[in-house]
Amino acid sequence: MNALILNSAQGKYPRASEPWAENASRAVKYIADAGYTALVSGDPLPWDFTSWLTAIERMPLTFIVPGEKGEISGAGFDSLPDEYGFERERASLSFIGGSSGGGYKQAWRERDLFAIKHADLILPISIRSGGRLERLINGRAPHVKLCNDFKCEWGPVKHAESYDFEEKIVNPLPHGDWIIHWTRASQGPWPDERKQDFFKDFAARPNEYVRSALDTLKRIVASKQILGSATHMPGGMKAVSCSSLSIEDALPLMRWRKRYSRYTFEAFGLGIRREAFMRAGGREVTYRDRKSSPDGLDPLFIQSPGEIGDWTKEREWRIKGDLAIDTIDRDDIILIVPDMSAQESLIASGMDVCVHRMFDA
Repeated sequence: MNALILNSAQGKYPRASEPWAENASRAVKYIADAGYTALVSGDPLPWDFTSWLTAIERMPLTFIVPGEKGEISGAGFDSLPDEYGFERERASLSFIGGSSGGGYKQAWRERDLFAIKHADLILPISIRSGGRLERLINGRAPHVKLCNDFKCEWGPVKHAESYDFEEKIVNPLPHGDWIIHWTRASQGPWPDERKQDFFKDFAARPNEYVRSALDTLKRIVASKQILGSATHMPGGMKAVSCSSLSIEDALPLMRWRKRYSRYTFEAFGLGIRREAFMRAGGREVTYRDRKSSPDGLDPLFIQSPGEIGDWTKEREWRIKGDLAIDTIDRDDIILIVPDMSAQESLIASGMDVCVHRMFDA
């Protein structure tokens, strides 16, 4: 007998203390004790969370995979047990075929329809009124039971940090030219992080968002590297992006991007002296049209000035690939945080790098 726990999409920066998460935990324990096989999948985050919960309950599960059998090979099922922490012998896969178009959202729609079709018991948790999931649940087959014991009101909590730097005087950085890598909160697991590790922290720190910009900065120092990103980079090359702007000039560029539900960057960064950054392979970005750039110039260090926005304002520097900060002298590195609370948190966590507080109050 198959049981299906359903949540509509939630906020981008969730906490385990939110009703949808607490009730999902209770619902998983209920179906585990009742001997059901859980229908689970990945993405968006509520699906991931349920998959992890069933894994720690060590219950049988069927993992639903959008796509054709064969599309997921060694990097697929072989990696799923490690990604979520479930035992392979307790799990099976169900492939639901490929979508003819529509991208990941269409794949999610097909997955949800498949899951509801194959469920014997559905436990809705936090379902958006009038939304697609509500319609699918209401249209379920007559034999499918519905358990509303864990239902709660839907309403994604935004939880995004807010900043107010007006009328505050910036403490200047130590003397010298600095290249700053600004960071921000990650929406869910960090790019190279297993989902089970994210959810372990998620459950252990229920009243806070566990992948904040401060957490990201701590991880950079603890891991001794800044991971490069291929987003918006030419040819899909990975690079670490930084800026030579002073703190005073950078902060006006920090803005909330409603489309992506995130800031361009947040008030947490790692600064490296320019000479040390260049010795590590960093170079200043040249702003010009890539199509008209002379041959021989590395396209990674060429950036369009922008047609709508003015990218030249960022005064960007890049370094190819990842940046190993343990190869840089500690005197050439500084951590940048907005306030005393963040500064004390970094110091308390044992960071052996100088921490610079932007503002005194």
